[in-house]
Amino acid sequence: MISPPPSGSDRHFSPVAASTIERRRKRVKEQEELVRHGVLSNDSSSEERPSKRSKVSNIRLDTIPEKLISTGASTPATEPSPTKSHHQDKESKKRYQYTRLPPGAIRLLVVHPGSDPTDLDCSLVVRANDQPYEALSYVWGDRKRSATIRIRRKDGGSDTLRVTPNLLAALLKLRYQDDPRYFWVDAVCIDQQDHMERNHQVPLMAKIYNDATKVCVWLGEPREKEDDSGCLAMSLIKVIRLLKDFNHVVEMGTTCEQWVAFINLMTREWFSRRWVVQEIALAREATLHCGDIETEIPWPHFADAVALFEQMAPRVRQKFKEANKYGNHPNYIGEVSSLSASKLVNAVKDFVRISRKADGSLKLEKGSSLEALVSRMTPFKASRAHDIIYAVLSLANDVPGACAKLELSKSKADLPDDVPMQAGEAQEAHKMTKQDREVALRVAQKFHIEKFPIDYKKPFYEACIDFLDFITKKSKSLDMLCRPWAPVDEEKNLPSFILTSKQAAYGVRSDGYSDRKHADVLVGMPGKKIYNASGSYPGEWTFSRDVDRQFMTAKGFILDSVKETLDAAVAGVIPDEWTSFGGWKSLKQAPADEFWRTMVADRDEQGRDPQVYYQTACHQTFREKVEHGDLATEQVIERVNSSVMESYIKRVQSVIWGRKLTRTKRYDLLGLAPSKPVATRKGDLICILGGCSVPVVLRRKKLGDGETGKRHYQFIGECYIHNMMMGGAFDIKNASKGKYHQYRTFEIR
Repeated sequence: MISPPPSGSDRHFSPVAASTIERRRKRVKEQEELVRHGVLSNDSSSEERPSKRSKVSNIRLDTIPEKLISTGASTPATEPSPTKSHHQDKESKKRYQYTRLPPGAIRLLVVHPGSDPTDLDCSLVVRANDQPYEALSYVWGDRKRSATIRIRRKDGGSDTLRVTPNLLAALLKLRYQDDPRYFWVDAVCIDQQDHMERNHQVPLMAKIYNDATKVCVWLGEPREKEDDSGCLAMSLIKVIRLLKDFNHVVEMGTTCEQWVAFINLMTREWFSRRWVVQEIALAREATLHCGDIETEIPWPHFADAVALFEQMAPRVRQKFKEANKYGNHPNYIGEVSSLSASKLVNAVKDFVRISRKADGSLKLEKGSSLEALVSRMTPFKASRAHDIIYAVLSLANDVPGACAKLELSKSKADLPDDVPMQAGEAQEAHKMTKQDREVALRVAQKFHIEKFPIDYKKPFYEACIDFLDFITKKSKSLDMLCRPWAPVDEEKNLPSFILTSKQAAYGVRSDGYSDRKHADVLVGMPGKKIYNASGSYPGEWTFSRDVDRQFMTAKGFILDSVKETLDAAVAGVIPDEWTSFGGWKSLKQAPADEFWRTMVADRDEQGRDPQVYYQTACHQTFREKVEHGDLATEQVIERVNSSVMESYIKRVQSVIWGRKLTRTKRYDLLGLAPSKPVATRKGDLICILGGCSVPVVLRRKKLGDGETGKRHYQFIGECYIHNMMMGGAFDIKNASKGKYHQYRTFEIR
């Protein structure tokens, strides 16, 4: 028999020894009362799922009584219910107090059965004896508004616990009417005010979601003017998963309204949360729940629909182009592959593979490094800046999740506190003797067991340095300096060599749809190096800190400086002056080699050598512009009826969007350089850093007043310099006899 511990308690239940018969009788009577109220079970049948359970449905935030929701900063209190005594009501106004968890243990939230939308009755227990549970994945929502749930205590009273209204709506929706339901919910099951507990619980979260029988995804209530959106989206998911006659079904069997509803579902805030990648990737089973959809959506069905939408996006665009209701818009749906839901589906597929071993157990294969995970997950946000890094640690194949077990002198135990612990055995670690801990530490040091430091108390910029130091040692590359990844809100606190997601290639419009806002990064993704500007030159770098802020040092050399820059290609519009500046004097002639190659960064969309027809495509594309006018690439795509031309122009857009065309001073090299967040200007240096696959732009700065300050550099960003992307800079350096190209150490702040 597996019985849960008493509700409202954070301690493992054990009967209290009584000194008198009277106290024993009183204890038995209390337990019988708890059984009667459903807090304790007296047989194992309570652990089994009934054949039929009913849920409270269609609970909306705007229908939750105001007495459960507060907009003030103080702890809200639950108002009295007609069935509650005055004593119980007074007790329920007390704020729930957490007690310390045993090492490696987790709490579960027991949602007791009910149907009253004005009251949510719960218990918090410590999971014991492999108690089955489900994990809830959701968006915290507006923290300025708070709601309350009741947490039972052992003495029959209850305390209140503040939660966000979105969480309250989820629990009301998922609550059973006739049986308790066990959930792991991060906001409730982790004491969010205890930094120490959070630091210890975060490494367990991968196991928590993988151990759950199911992950329930709460997408939230319908957004304004979307009351029937969920039903339309559900009908579309069912239709497009019928692959027979797929093209005909998409063109003739679906409506624009259904596609709009599906995009509305795909653009829910949940899909942009960073933690959800781990939560879905590690789930044994996952279902999606939405306030206006009565039936749950299995994750595989939703993922299929998203993947098929990506595949058929051109046909769907055509439907909207022909629809007067939607203004005959040529690209109403935006870039489907850049929507967070699409990114999530692909991330889950690429980052983690779960297979079943011969013995029936599950095998987890992690497919990406920490650097790759953070690089690819810029569309996914986190409420805490630190979670930009911490939320993906358990998915990384180069971050150890646990250490080997050690047979120690007196007992079987895991590693000491400064080495990662296995969740199931961590509670034994406190029994280790001092001698055992010393032995364990020596073993850990011998095998070079690495642990990524998790510390929510340290400033975010220090967590960034921990991250950069860790991943650059692993990859022996500085390419991460060129990728945008940090949260925008932290920009003012970060050194110049940490780029924020403000510079990401794609962004979300006000209507939730996605469009390009910047060019793609030149360095590409980790493990797929496109260029090799630094050749075989070994990289040397350090990350340090002084009284002012973080800085890094990197060894390299100056290739050239910027002589002139032209206006940037804002929104993909190429200024008229670019052609002559790039050596193409007449559009009647074929484009100059350096120009057309620079327009595509001398690569195709797959990072390979450019297609043989690119020069011709460049010529025909630029002949589409009016005389002495700029080239609006988006308009050209609308006019041409050629998939080849469209593919070429999209490659050009991915390279030039938001970048400035430049010429260097010494060697008259043509290139593309950043216009944001800081614009490249005359006098900036084009440098080669050891370990970085592309040239970078640095700007000389002074630290301090006047000319007395110490020389340092600002990182402007990566750049494309024609003929210098595959080690050509070393030919110039080796041919030079002066000091201009000598190796030096750049201090970058």
